[in-house]
Amino acid sequence: MKRIVVGVDRSYAARVVSAWTNALAAAAGAEVVEVHAFVAPRGANDEEAARLLALREADLAARCLEEAAAGDVSARLVVRAGDPRQLIGRLGDELEGDLIVLGRSGEGADAEESHVGTVAEHAAHHWAGSLAVVPTLHAGPVTRIVLALDGSPDSLAAVDWCASLAPDLDAGVVAVAVPDSSAGSAGRATASLREWTAPLARAGVDLELVVSEDQRPIDALMLALAAHQGDLLVLGRRGTGGFHGLPSGGVALAALRRAPVPVALISADGPAPAP
Repeated sequence: MKRIVVGVDRSYAARVVSAWTNALAAAAGAEVVEVHAFVAPRGANDEEAARLLALREADLAARCLEEAAAGDVSARLVVRAGDPRQLIGRLGDELEGDLIVLGRSGEGADAEESHVGTVAEHAAHHWAGSLAVVPTLHAGPVTRIVLALDGSPDSLAAVDWCASLAPDLDAGVVAVAVPDSSAGSAGRATASLREWTAPLARAGVDLELVVSEDQRPIDALMLALAAHQGDLLVLGRRGTGGFHGLPSGGVALAALRRAPVPVALISADGPAPAP
């Protein structure tokens, strides 16, 4: 993973998200690009809007550099005028981001700041790359990752993503599968988990396999987070079998709304982190 793009505003919550992103970037050796979508106050003329944009950029740039120095990461700031829902995916592509990180809830510092949760959900539906969504209250160090697996291309990309990052984070991984109700499905799921998680085993990651029977997939993931004290949930963006992707009601979308910890939705379409 070479570059992480993180959406920021002037709120305290954005600082939490930036700190979490910087810690991830430090472990991965990745550059951080903080992006801010500036929305001019209603009624401002072009000259006033340009003046306010320049002030906002100066304010955020100083904070960006300060936090980057504290986190020992390389970081820069990009400020653009426009709707953040439209800009974030466009900038993710333009900046060749391997991961976009956004806050979960509406966290504007003042009336013109956008509802970050709306931006995150829009990105989940409309940006094809990998996305992490971070709640403000539970964004600490990553020491145990809960990984949802179903054998889909995106979930296997999530395995590679975790295999690259977990050793540098010194994090263990709990891999979870939800079998169907047919006879012998639990045994087949266990065998599949061993096969799917081979890259994690080769990387020397502390690995635990969990087959969760008679549970809805989203409930199985929430239970795994609680039982194993997970502090990051990782899923493929589009799943098959037990873990469906992002259509309305899908597990990935439900996880964005329900998980008490950061959620990373990994796409096979984008580059996996470099080992």
